[in-house]
Amino acid sequence: MPFDQFARWQIAGDEIVPNDSQAMAATGFLSAGVFPTQITEREFESTRYDQLDDMVSTTGVAFLGLTVGCARCHDHKFDPIGAKDYYRFAASFATAVPCEIEADESTPAERNKRRLEWEARLHELRDKATALEHGAVAKRFDEYLASVRKNPAALQTSWSVLRFDEVKTAHGTKLEPQPDGSLLKTGTTPVKETYTLTARTSEQAVTALRLEALTDKSLPHDGPGAGENGNFALTEIEVLAAPQGEPAKSSRVKIESASATFEQNKTSLSVRSSLDGTANTGWAVDGGGIGKNQAAIFRFAQPVGFPAGRC
Repeated sequence: MPFDQFARWQIAGDEIVPNDSQAMAATGFLSAGVFPTQITEREFESTRYDQLDDMVSTTGVAFLGLTVGCARCHDHKFDPIGAKDYYRFAASFATAVPCEIEADESTPAERNKRRLEWEARLHELRDKATALEHGAVAKRFDEYLASVRKNPAALQTSWSVLRFDEVKTAHGTKLEPQPDGSLLKTGTTPVKETYTLTARTSEQAVTALRLEALTDKSLPHDGPGAGENGNFALTEIEVLAAPQGEPAKSSRVKIESASATFEQNKTSLSVRSSLDGTANTGWAVDGGGIGKNQAAIFRFAQPVGFPAGRC
């Protein structure tokens, strides 16, 4: 390789030929100089200038045949590079920082082989997907259509807003009824609270309960929770059903599954964790759900209802 090309690759190979791994490796000498692995905050600035000085000095000696390090502190009367030129020189390396970059060292033939293998695997998966789409999935869809034609009412899904006859809290948290049927928390909030809400409905076959956590300007960060960061945690939810006027005959409704508009994670802070009977887990929405209306749907194992309604 001619010296001038070698020099250019050493200094700016990643810019001149960005797709050449050899040029990328050559440029690495800029940021692979002296760098202590552990520095304090007070040492950061001086250490960074030592890095830049190493880049300038190495480049000057290797490619210009000049020792320019003295100009870091002062001018020499007869030297070709003064302090002003030194710092202009150093500024050109200001964006060179230590980093990790994956470089493909394979040959064109090896890359072509990988591409052909990838295309073969892609065609295989597409063929399997097509077979599934026109086979098992098509059969299941036909069965679904047949069941719907026999029972069109199965497609009808609607939500009814529950109006609460009684609202109780174990630790005195106040819930104010709102015009839309929701309840707004007011006043101070304890770390833990138990809410008991009683409502009546005339629906005969209730298949799920939808719980909405709504935002409000009075809540931290607009809610939907009352925590300092606008979050909440639904540790456990329990649904009881009884014939209207006969609360002694109430029984627990089995919840088969749960889903939510947003979950803080898929484990201990998921909506499913509000059904695990554990006190230190529960549905939460931090990490993307703060300041937004959220909802969770709890589906019952069997439709719930009584001839005269339920409470």
